[in-house]
Amino acid sequence: MREQPVTCELQGFPTNTRSRAGKSDVDDPLRRPIVGFTQNVWSEQWTSRGRILSGLADRKWPTLYSSGARTIWDLRNGALGTSAWRHTIRNDGNLRVDIPGRLLLRWPTVPLFDRIALATHGRHLRRGATGWSRCPSIALLFHPSFYPYVDHIEPRLLVYYACDAYRLMPGWTDELERHESDLLDRADLVLAYSQGMLDLMPGDTARRGVVLPTGVDIESFSKVALAPAPPDLQRIPHPRLGYVGRINQKLDFALILQMAEQRPNWHWVFVGNVGAEPNGRFAADAEAETLWSRCRALPNVHVLGNKPHDDVPLYLTNMDVNLMCYRTHGTGWWSEIFPLKSMEYLAAGKPVVCAPVKSMLGYSDNIAIASTVREWIDAIEHALSSGGRGTPLSRRAVALANTWDHRIDLLQHLLLQALQATSR
Repeated sequence: MREQPVTCELQGFPTNTRSRAGKSDVDDPLRRPIVGFTQNVWSEQWTSRGRILSGLADRKWPTLYSSGARTIWDLRNGALGTSAWRHTIRNDGNLRVDIPGRLLLRWPTVPLFDRIALATHGRHLRRGATGWSRCPSIALLFHPSFYPYVDHIEPRLLVYYACDAYRLMPGWTDELERHESDLLDRADLVLAYSQGMLDLMPGDTARRGVVLPTGVDIESFSKVALAPAPPDLQRIPHPRLGYVGRINQKLDFALILQMAEQRPNWHWVFVGNVGAEPNGRFAADAEAETLWSRCRALPNVHVLGNKPHDDVPLYLTNMDVNLMCYRTHGTGWWSEIFPLKSMEYLAAGKPVVCAPVKSMLGYSDNIAIASTVREWIDAIEHALSSGGRGTPLSRRAVALANTWDHRIDLLQHLLLQALQATSR
C-alpha cells in the first residue's frame, strides 16, 4: 500500500489557521509554554527540530529549546569545551534556548546522583519556560531518551514527536525501549515524520498517531531561482547529478559506484557532512565506508563538504538532476524515513530521482522512482533529455503545499486540540 503525500490537510483541520483578520488561532487562551527536547545542541547548524520549535515561538507560543543536561560522558570526551558552569537561558529571536552548564552533570549509571541532576535541571527549565517554578503546560519530546525529564517537568500535555525510526538506528538499547514504551503509554499526542515510524512503535500507536513530516522554506528557493551557481559548483561540468544531505550508510554506495563507472561523463556532486559520527565514521559499517572511498576516488565524483542551510537552495537549483540514492536492501532506519531534502528538491524545480522509499511513493507524479542500476540510469537519462517526471511548475506546486508554515500551522492546531481535550 502506497503512503499518500501529506498536503497539510487532516480531517477537520484548516490548511492555514490564520484568520482573515491576520490573527493566529494561537491567540486562544489555551496557549501555554512549551519545553522542546531534542538531541541537537543549539548552534548555528540548522535542524528540522529547531525549525519546528522556532516556528512555534514565532507564533507566540512561549517556547524553550533544550538538549537536556550534559552527562559525565561529555566531561570525559571533552564535549563540554568552554561551557559555563551554570545552566543559562538566552534568547534567539522569539525562541528561548537552554544552554547546558558543567555543574551537576547527569550520571546515568549512578541513579541517585542522576535523579538529583535531573530534578535540578527540571527546575531550571520550568523557570526558563514560565518565568517561575510552576510547571509548563507542554513537554515536546523529539527522542525517547528525554523521558526521564517528564516526572520533573510534570507537563499538562505530553507530546512525542519521532523524527526517525529510532528502533532501527545504531545505539538503540533496552533502556531506550523502556523509555519509548513508557512515553507512548503516557503521551497525549504522538507524531512522526512518516507512517513507517509509527508502524514500528508498539501498541496502538500506528492507529492513534499523526503523520506530520518535514516542510520547506519556499521563499528561500524563490530568491535564488535565477542566481548563478556557487564558485565550487561552477567548476564542475554538466550534467550535474546532485545529492545534498548527510553522507552515511543510508546511501546505496554500490549503486552509485556502478552508475558513476558506467557513465563517466555524468558528474556526481555530494554536498553535506560525511559519516554517521562526528569523526566521519559510518557507525562500524565497514562495507559502506569502503564503497564510499571507492566512489569519491572517481574523477566524476565531487565532494563539496557541508554548506550553511541558507546556501542549499543555490546548490539544488544549479544541478541538472537531484537524487535520493537510499539503500533498499537490509534493515535500517533509512527504510522508514521521510527525507528532509524531498520537499527542498521539489522546491528547486529540477528533475528528481529517488529509491523506492515508502514515504516517497505517493509523490511519483513528480519524482521518478528507481530500484535497479538499469532503472536508475534510464530515469536519469530521461530527466536529462526530457525533463523527468512532472514539470518544474508541478514540482514547485507540491513544495508550496508542504511548506514549514503549513506544517507548523497544523502542529499548533493539534496542540490546541489536545490541550482542549485535557481541560475537560
